[in-house]
Amino acid sequence: CSLLPAQNPTAKEEYIKAMTASDVNQRASLLKDWVSKYGGKGEENENFANATLCISPYEGKTPAEIIKYGEKALELGNLDDSTKCQVLINLASTLSSQGQNLDKAVSYGAQVVQTAQSAKSSAPDSQSANAWNQMIGAGYYTQAQAMKKAGNYKGSIEKYVSSYNILKNKQIISEIASLGKTLYDSKQYADAAQAFKVTNDILNNFASTSFYAKALHRCGKKDEALTYYKKAFSKQKSGE
Repeated sequence: CSLLPAQNPTAKEEYIKAMTASDVNQRASLLKDWVSKYGGKGEENENFANATLCISPYEGKTPAEIIKYGEKALELGNLDDSTKCQVLINLASTLSSQGQNLDKAVSYGAQVVQTAQSAKSSAPDSQSANAWNQMIGAGYYTQAQAMKKAGNYKGSIEKYVSSYNILKNKQIISEIASLGKTLYDSKQYADAAQAFKVTNDILNNFASTSFYAKALHRCGKKDEALTYYKKAFSKQKSGE
């Protein structure tokens, strides 16, 4: 005899009806009703019902709902890797934006990276491998956001760089530049110089070179700073 709980055929029918609803708001409403009615009763689709409520962009969705449904989906487990990563990313991003449980947000981002790297290693083709690579970049980005919110600026820069190296998104460079300015203004010149080196290596324009030179100067690296001041001046003259 099976030790698994008997599945309710009505629950399965109602789950299918909810998941196949064409309107995202109707789908969310039906899934909320389904979770309320069948949650905790051993139904096989409870994990995906909660995961869908976590990741679907329905109207009126609150951060509390994202956290509630997402963490329940992870607790239930047995999600496919793609769904699991989407849930983890939504959870990490939401916790960061709310300034809540930032260590947990960093951990969720790390789990995205770990899960996606494992999936990438067994990807059947280059298109699939690239999709997992994008997920890895997103995982690093969510870690960077959480670390920034927690005031771990050095760690945040490292994760932003890892994310940029995969995603090549210029918005990430703006985030690093902003962190560099924050560090510079708080007189953490060595860490600021690290941030500005990253932005200068990629942008290589007057502003990025000038900021890097100033940070080096403040670190006491006058000869190196002079080299970059000259480069900045040259870029300014040429209008770069």
